[in-house]
Amino acid sequence: MRKIFIVLFLFAYSLSAQGVLPLNEGNKWYYHYFYFNQNESTSSNSAIYLLEVTESSVQGDTTFSTLSLKKVINGVPAKTGQSRICKQTANEVWFQTFVGFETIFQKVYDSRITNDTTVTEDGLEYEVNIESVNFFNQDYQYQQWVSIAGSMFVDKYSFSVIPDLGIIEHSGYFGSFLGSEYIKSYNLIAYEIDGVYKGHLVNYILPLAKDTKWYYQYTYQNANNPNDTSSSYYLMKVKDNYMVQDTLFATLTIGELVNGSVSGDVTEIHCKQTSQELWVQVFADFETPYFKAYDTKFTEDTVDTFNGNQYEVHFGTGNYVSQELDYQSWLSYPSSEFSNEYGFSIASQVGIVEHYGYFGPFLGSEYTKKFKLVAYEIDDTFYGTLFNPDLVPFRRGNKWYYKRTETTYASTETIVENNYYSLEMIQTLGNEEAALVLEERSQTSSDMIYFFQNENELTITDFFTRKNWKTFDRRILQDTTIASNDEEFLVTFGNGNFIDPQMGYQQWENPGEDDGKITSQFSRGVGLTYLSRITKPTAETTVETEYTLIGYEFNGILTGGTTTGLEESEYETPESFALNQNYPNPFNPVTTISFNLPENGKVNLEVYDVIGRKVSTLVNSEMSAGKHSLKFNASNLASGIYFYQIRFNNSTTTRKMILMK
Repeated sequence: MRKIFIVLFLFAYSLSAQGVLPLNEGNKWYYHYFYFNQNESTSSNSAIYLLEVTESSVQGDTTFSTLSLKKVINGVPAKTGQSRICKQTANEVWFQTFVGFETIFQKVYDSRITNDTTVTEDGLEYEVNIESVNFFNQDYQYQQWVSIAGSMFVDKYSFSVIPDLGIIEHSGYFGSFLGSEYIKSYNLIAYEIDGVYKGHLVNYILPLAKDTKWYYQYTYQNANNPNDTSSSYYLMKVKDNYMVQDTLFATLTIGELVNGSVSGDVTEIHCKQTSQELWVQVFADFETPYFKAYDTKFTEDTVDTFNGNQYEVHFGTGNYVSQELDYQSWLSYPSSEFSNEYGFSIASQVGIVEHYGYFGPFLGSEYTKKFKLVAYEIDDTFYGTLFNPDLVPFRRGNKWYYKRTETTYASTETIVENNYYSLEMIQTLGNEEAALVLEERSQTSSDMIYFFQNENELTITDFFTRKNWKTFDRRILQDTTIASNDEEFLVTFGNGNFIDPQMGYQQWENPGEDDGKITSQFSRGVGLTYLSRITKPTAETTVETEYTLIGYEFNGILTGGTTTGLEESEYETPESFALNQNYPNPFNPVTTISFNLPENGKVNLEVYDVIGRKVSTLVNSEMSAGKHSLKFNASNLASGIYFYQIRFNNSTTTRKMILMK
């Protein structure tokens, strides 16, 4: 009898733990989120969100589950998000919502209701509708609960639930309580229940999240007047977006950069895209059609007709933003000698890498305009360089590491003090001279250092007097003496620094007295490698302050050493070539790959999948001897085994790494 009672008790307990929805820990649902402000038609937004069960417990016949709601960016959920509670029995489901300023459990499903009806729960009235839907190629019946608003200030909610699957739709209308009416909705696009995944996250061609930015170098050429040319820089960014079914619409703005900000007229550009096609709205013949700019069904050069217009479709690879990018180009055929001609080159998941426009002799002149991508910012990560990367690759996040030595010569003793500093690119002012701001960091101090560069020269703000003085001029090709900023400088050339004994430099030295003497060495493509300043605080004391470059980090690749606490022996040139195992491994989604170079040479580092397809090129350039490391971000790749291969001079080495999401 006792055994029978125990069995019956366990059977009853197992029934009480069951519910309408599969809310086991780890189950996930992906939703497309859409926001629309009815009072401001331009205020809209869309994104992907993940709803995941993080905890469940049973109290009597009711299961309580905690779910986290996080935004998904490039396939990776954010670290933080919102939390909601769901409670359910074998027949009913309640979901935590907000009504006014109160948190309540709103009923969203009742299996005992089989026909359209109106019900009252906890003082609130609901319309309950029974509908059918084809979801992931399977027919389902769902139950929709819609709250009936009691006044203009009361929010209105809608939930649609498929038993044993999940909440497939949740929307909210928020009344004009504070003068604004808006709608939020979540629509299920994929789920993972008990390890089984169905559906898909929409993989759009361009990352058109709000505030995504692209920087372009713009050139203009008048075909009738070779001297009528101009060049400047433009910023294009996503202003807002919204989604209609599977099509994402986005409004972008583009304007000229002057002194770090967009100045003058701003032009709006409209895009629409699905996971297969992209259209861009341009101005042609006084109309504003959508110009087709990308189509995933094409894999080789072809000719296509769209909206009565014919286009050439080409494929190619080009160097943009210091990396090799594959692109698809669409070029329109002009319908007459007066028609305009447009061309777009698109790199998937990056952006428009080039935009070309030819304008026919409609008013007696013909000219071309071209925008070429030089930098971009996606999900708060900045890529590329602005302005002249041949002098210094100034881009946000690049760093230069210096050993600072201060030697004090007094009448009775000499005092030497060493510490380590780093300069980090933290802001781009962005005028034609590419004014940049870097921050000097140490354990005890922080200072702002300003650099200015144009096509030919670099100027630095003096550490001590805050006086601007030149430190490099590419037009000077031999030793000479030159006047700059009311001072005379001796310009000489040499080779060698702490990182690379073969690296050439241009040295500027003002041959003045000990007090105020400045010496700087600059290497093209790297930056300031040495700086010395001599001062005399008293008649009996001379202080020499030196900054020696010991390492630099460009685009996540570290060359040389880093900062405080590292001995110089750690910066010695490795004796042999080596590719180290990535760390961590397995990883999700970022890992570090490091390698040692015993001498200068051409380095090619690429990543392949298990069937030998190249998925990423991490390095393809000349590099100096030393220990190097870089970050590999695999957020756009699927879980699995990958191989990273390095080719250096005549050597090739391959290692395996595992991506686990």
